[in-house]
Amino acid sequence: MDQILPSWLDHKFIEKILKNIENDDSICVVNINSKRASGEADNFTSLIIRLIVDFTINEKSKKLFKKKSLIVKIAQVKNGRNKEIEQMGVFNTEIMMMTSTLKEMEKILDDGTKLCSEYFYGQDHSPDVIIMEDLIESGFRLVDKRAGLDLQHSLFAIRNLAKFHASSVALVEKNPNCKKQYNKGFFYITDELKEWKEFIDSTMKLFGKVVSSWPNLGQKYQDKLSKISDNLYNLIAKKTIVNENEFNVINHGDFWINNMLFHYDNNNQVDGHIFLDFQQPVYKSPAIDLNYFLHTSLSEDVFINHRDEILQEYLNVLTMTMKKIGCKTLPPSMDGLIKLIHKYEIYSIFAGCVCLPIMTADRKDVKNIEAAVIECLSNQFFLKRITKRLEAWDKIELFDI
Repeated sequence: MDQILPSWLDHKFIEKILKNIENDDSICVVNINSKRASGEADNFTSLIIRLIVDFTINEKSKKLFKKKSLIVKIAQVKNGRNKEIEQMGVFNTEIMMMTSTLKEMEKILDDGTKLCSEYFYGQDHSPDVIIMEDLIESGFRLVDKRAGLDLQHSLFAIRNLAKFHASSVALVEKNPNCKKQYNKGFFYITDELKEWKEFIDSTMKLFGKVVSSWPNLGQKYQDKLSKISDNLYNLIAKKTIVNENEFNVINHGDFWINNMLFHYDNNNQVDGHIFLDFQQPVYKSPAIDLNYFLHTSLSEDVFINHRDEILQEYLNVLTMTMKKIGCKTLPPSMDGLIKLIHKYEIYSIFAGCVCLPIMTADRKDVKNIEAAVIECLSNQFFLKRITKRLEAWDKIELFDI
């Protein structure tokens, strides 16, 4: 087997999983091939591996050879990160989402919407691991994260997000305990998570340092970025505390282009969308998901020319879905939604200055997150993309907090 696989992820372990999946004890694993399903710099908490499993199964007195692809998600253990991951509880959260919450939300929608891949196995203790369906086998594909989503993909994604949010409102009305189950996300008030806080603040500092050398930008933004980077984690945590008097939903929490897959018809038109990665869901304003998505996932054309159209489509589908599934809670008006987005605009700084450099790093051989940030901050593609955001944030005095 591949060297990236831990010793416990062997034929015996996978054979047990396959027997449960197929409900057949005759299965015998013959061979396992593996490769990374994502780069190390793509995920703070997890190593994601694609397993191609060759196995035999007895059918009608015949031994048949079959093949199955699985996605295995394992907690990162480098640099002491496993302790931080345990404190964050992300694997327990994702298991709860995939085995319970998302299934209930799909039932509430009752329209055939599939919110997540099929869950096969999981445990949130030594080791933390989740094994799930490989949607690539069903024809789903990622979109190029550097190019961003065009209008067709953006509208498809935002419609599904609206349905995700609407069904979560109905679920919370039915089971208010969901608020407590999903009360963390990326940012919450805590004395723990030292490494995660340092990562957020240091990445922001690195961003400010590189920007200081950019012509026409450095002198203007260096001091402002330096000031906000001193305590960015705690600042966002305080600014995004849930307000029960506002419209709230269960946010996906990490809704960006690499955490979604698209399916296409014979004419290469999008006919399906599905969510990935449920480690950061949080019950707060939908502005969390919306700001994050708008500032990480859209192509520049869509970001500049079609944001209003995307938000209107979100609100239309949200309103229609909430009415259809019988929510008692009223959806926001467009004015109300815009106010929420502006109120939580600080989340877009996290998305644009901390996440976007990592997400759009060009080199496939980037070995870690810091290297990804340095690489991205030095290229003209990112410079062009972030300049408009800096100017927009400065106009609304977002740096003057």
